[in-house]
Amino acid sequence: MFHITLECPNCGYKAELLEGSVQPSQTLSDVNEDFAYYRLFRCPVGGEILSMDVHYRGFDGRCPEHAEPLEVLDETPSRCPVCSGPLKSSKRMELMEQ
Repeated sequence: MFHITLECPNCGYKAELLEGSVQPSQTLSDVNEDFAYYRLFRCPVGGEILSMDVHYRGFDGRCPEHAEPLEVLDETPSRCPVCSGPLKSSKRMELMEQ
């Protein structure tokens, strides 16, 4: 799993996000109900960048605040969702306890 930090030097926007699965060897199966896989999304209404577990039972592909369908982000955003300025981003591997 990766921990992504996004920061905008222009407006002060900051987001802490997760991407990927908890353990690289983890696989989705019918006996593994705690499988988690985080993806990045953007809300088309508020512009927020979100990290959501796509296997969570309550995840329906909609923004939790606006109930609109989320846009999947295949890459880490480079522009601020608030002011459209450039985002500074850092991505590091998150070590999980086993």
